[in-house]
Amino acid sequence: IWAPQWKPRFLIALGGYLYRFKDENGSSPKGAPTPLDVCSDCRIITREDDEYGEFNAVTDCVPDGYNVVFEVSSVGKTQYFAVESREEALTWVNSLRQGQQDVITRNMGHSKIPYPKEWTAFDASAKRLRDQKLRIKQKLEQLDKKEQEMQTMGAGGSIGGGYYS
Repeated sequence: IWAPQWKPRFLIALGGYLYRFKDENGSSPKGAPTPLDVCSDCRIITREDDEYGEFNAVTDCVPDGYNVVFEVSSVGKTQYFAVESREEALTWVNSLRQGQQDVITRNMGHSKIPYPKEWTAFDASAKRLRDQKLRIKQKLEQLDKKEQEMQTMGAGGSIGGGYYS
């Protein structure tokens, strides 16, 4: 049965991204920043709201002192964050939803609010980091696929002698 592995993280929503850090003094994000404009859902999950037990695996193993979980879903990934109170979760969910709307409005060219130049630089850095992590992930998947192919060929019998590259 799947259950989340809770790790302490310090979150920062800045510009168009959600960043996760190991602690509040962290100098580089843990993992790739999550772009707010591709978040499909941000919601609060509590034991009381989970009438069908759909999130028991999430809510039953929340660390001590943390009573509420909020979920951030994006393309191909769902992340869960445990917080101390419903108010804190509501603040995060509302902030992320507003950030998402701001990014979409800005991307469409309809924003009337000036975007700080520093945030543009942060967004560019986040995009480079995401692209780098994606390239690494794709390379690892290619290597894994090649390894599986080699194991499959080896299981089928010997290959004739010769030169291979």
